[in-house]
Amino acid sequence: MKQTIKRLSALLLAMAMALCLLSANVWAAEEAEEDVSVPSAGEAADDGREARVEPQKVVETGECGESSEYELRDDGLLIIRWSGKGHGMQPLTKHFSGDERIKRLDISSGVSAIPYSTFFGCTNLREANICLVGAGGAGSATQIKSIGASAFYGCTSLTHISLPTVLETLEDRAFEGCTKLHTVRFNNKLKSIGEDVFKDCTTLDNVTLPASLENLGKGAFSGCTGMGNLTIPEGKLRGIRAEDETAAQMKGQELQGMHSGVFANCTKLSNILLTGALEVIPSGTFSGCTNLRYMRINSGIKEICISAFEDCTKLETVEFPNTLKVIGVSAFLNCPRLKAVSIPDSVSNINFWALGFKDNLTDTKVDGFTINGNSGTEAEAYADANGFKFVDLSKVPRSGFTRVENKKKGLISCYWTKKVGGSGYELQCSTDKRFKKNVTRMYLSHNTIVNGGFSGLKKGIYYVRIRTIGKTAGRYSEWSSAIKVKVTKGYDLSMPALTSVKPGKKGEFKAKWKRNTDGKGYQLQYCTVKTFKKNVKTVSFFRNSAVNFTAKKLKKGWYYVRVRTIKGKKTSAWCKTKSVLVS
Repeated sequence: MKQTIKRLSALLLAMAMALCLLSANVWAAEEAEEDVSVPSAGEAADDGREARVEPQKVVETGECGESSEYELRDDGLLIIRWSGKGHGMQPLTKHFSGDERIKRLDISSGVSAIPYSTFFGCTNLREANICLVGAGGAGSATQIKSIGASAFYGCTSLTHISLPTVLETLEDRAFEGCTKLHTVRFNNKLKSIGEDVFKDCTTLDNVTLPASLENLGKGAFSGCTGMGNLTIPEGKLRGIRAEDETAAQMKGQELQGMHSGVFANCTKLSNILLTGALEVIPSGTFSGCTNLRYMRINSGIKEICISAFEDCTKLETVEFPNTLKVIGVSAFLNCPRLKAVSIPDSVSNINFWALGFKDNLTDTKVDGFTINGNSGTEAEAYADANGFKFVDLSKVPRSGFTRVENKKKGLISCYWTKKVGGSGYELQCSTDKRFKKNVTRMYLSHNTIVNGGFSGLKKGIYYVRIRTIGKTAGRYSEWSSAIKVKVTKGYDLSMPALTSVKPGKKGEFKAKWKRNTDGKGYQLQYCTVKTFKKNVKTVSFFRNSAVNFTAKKLKKGWYYVRVRTIKGKKTSAWCKTKSVLVS
């Protein structure tokens, strides 16, 4: 009993000591917390702990329009929003030009326009977001339809800007000299980009103009040395002739369309896609685009104006459409790598120094410059007047093989040299040296293609020949001499011809092919993957009179179909694949 009392007393004493120690620790912690100094915002604590983030302070407020107010915080954020006053949205009235305190801009509501020079020279402004939607009220939704002239001129720290979805007009020089601006997303309601709007925005990258665009001002993207790709989509934008532009200026009139020098000196520009309603490429449009190597002038263009491609020093190939009528003065002046051009019969006027000249003051010509065209046309007249070599396309040059070989199974490979004056080539392959029967034809639509062949051939003797297709419809050169080829690496059976694959009833397609007496039957494969690497269905037919098949119980989607001949364990090559959409 005494031992039990002693143990109980010891336990109570231990508990009392523990409570005393705990109280002391709590008191010490409270004392220590009172001695800790809190670092200011952005300053690290002495013991390595993360500093407390203080709320940003508002350093300036005020009204900036009849229906808008602003606040500027000490971290450089400028917020403009609806003030709850006025009737509807109104333009900004306060100018923030040259204010180096502004680093970010957020216009969330209450503004209908950003007027002239509002943020001119705000050199520390890095980001501008002017497309957010406000919360509640008659003027809460941002409806900015215009950004005024020089509104963001010289904002040299601005990297990207979000434009309002209802924006219709960017006035002259709105973003000129924004040398760090690399991203601009255009909305599908933008109608006008004024003069020099993005001039010298040297880091602006790929540009896709909206189809809604009706006016593209003089020099709008000139000097954008970082822009590598340009797309002008189908839309309302048309080109303006220099004389029309001058006449309108003299009368004080505005002229809608794409003006002169829009993309001048875009030295990185290498890929241009013109798919709009353009009929004219205005003067100086791509002058000084020194990285441009290939240019395909789209169908519909009727005139290339003065100096449109002057000083494109790396330009090597230009393709003109058969709608072109006029090539203006110095249009391709100082394009030393452009050694040859083909001029369509539609061209009725080629002006001074338009093609083949390095310098118009000294009449220095491009060495070996050649003009291809039909005799009796403006192309021949220009070549004769300037002493250039002229290749008559009405006389289609004859082609010939440089090498014919059979190295891969069932394949005859043919090689030849490019023929200037042709638009492509026709190849024929036959088991008959007179090419009266068993003839397979191949058409190549470009004269730069210099090899082709015939695949899926069985073992045996074949004959191949080639001729040049002329630039003028219905013109061909004479056939080359026939080349005899022995196909030792071939198939034992010839492949069948798949004549049609059509959709049938719901979940079905129907396939037909020509009967091939070379074998005893056929194999048909269909698949949802063009490469036939997975989900392949194979159907076999063990009589050569079977020439059709209906696939049933299929899921919706695209299917790919092919057929080959079989005879015991022997097979032909697969025929060319056809596709069909099953509903």
